[in-house]
Amino acid sequence: MKMRWMLLGLIACMLAGCSLIRPSKTIDVKPFAESTINLVAEVNYGLDSRDAVYLRRYAQGERLAVYRAKWDYYRPILRGVGIYSLGLVSLSRSNLTGEERADHVADLLERIFQDALRSGHSRLSLSSEQLNAIFDDIREQKSLLNALGAAQPIVDEVARFSGEYLDDIKDTQDELQVWLAEVIDGDYVDLLAFEERAKSAQRRHLHSLVLLSDERQLGVEGGLDELFQRDAELEGLVDDPSAVRPEELQLIEDHLVKRLARIQDLKEQFAFDLDTYYQTTRELDQLVKHANDNLRRTRLTIFVWAGAHRQLAEGITNPAKVDLMGVAKKALDAAVPL
Repeated sequence: MKMRWMLLGLIACMLAGCSLIRPSKTIDVKPFAESTINLVAEVNYGLDSRDAVYLRRYAQGERLAVYRAKWDYYRPILRGVGIYSLGLVSLSRSNLTGEERADHVADLLERIFQDALRSGHSRLSLSSEQLNAIFDDIREQKSLLNALGAAQPIVDEVARFSGEYLDDIKDTQDELQVWLAEVIDGDYVDLLAFEERAKSAQRRHLHSLVLLSDERQLGVEGGLDELFQRDAELEGLVDDPSAVRPEELQLIEDHLVKRLARIQDLKEQFAFDLDTYYQTTRELDQLVKHANDNLRRTRLTIFVWAGAHRQLAEGITNPAKVDLMGVAKKALDAAVPL
């Protein structure tokens, strides 16, 4: 009977979560860190014009400098995410005590994120007092696991701030794209006007040849009237528009063919410049697409990193549950289809 009551007491204690029999949790942060580094390494920053050919002449100006400055401000934060994750690996494998590891977590976060978090940026929600309180709380922890839990507010703030700041970068990028497109069009405005007029003239002259062919082969009534109404210059080539002779029809045809040949000659002379314009605009579209993809990738990297850090802080030890790369790749396949 006594053994039965002892057994029942033991079961009750287990159900209540008695500390005497609670297993200690150890965490393997290697998958977390490796996946973070892999994701961060895949991120490019903004409109990367290093491989640009046609846009290099436009890679300057105040608007572009503002856009680059925004990425320059954010780049250390993204690098810090990778450095912090690697630092956790070193701490988890060290011979330090739990208290010492907690101290190092606080030191690591202070060194990496302090400048960004205390830079006075209006969008940050953590004050200096709140940050100091969080750092003190981390240092008071007795294990790496508890230190990660105490550090989660800073990780969440980095994620929140990143989402907001990346939206700001996207707005600036959209403005830059519009400005660049306007500048490029301005450089080729006369050439583009010529191209449009040349196309219009070609269509007009080809239609005139159709009307002329209908008159000569089918005798379509009113065909020449429309021809002369569309192009008064052709009417000057005949003596009597109401009774056009066969040789005059041939004269009109020869005149139209010469016009078309002249337009084609001019188009060929400007073909290289027109091709340069269209190559430039296509290159801009490609760079913008890549920049948008990188913004999505950056946002996803921070989001998944913060979530995986929270799982680690909760003591999840299954590497599959903190596999950022697997989660991120699946999400990217959906968000950025090839």
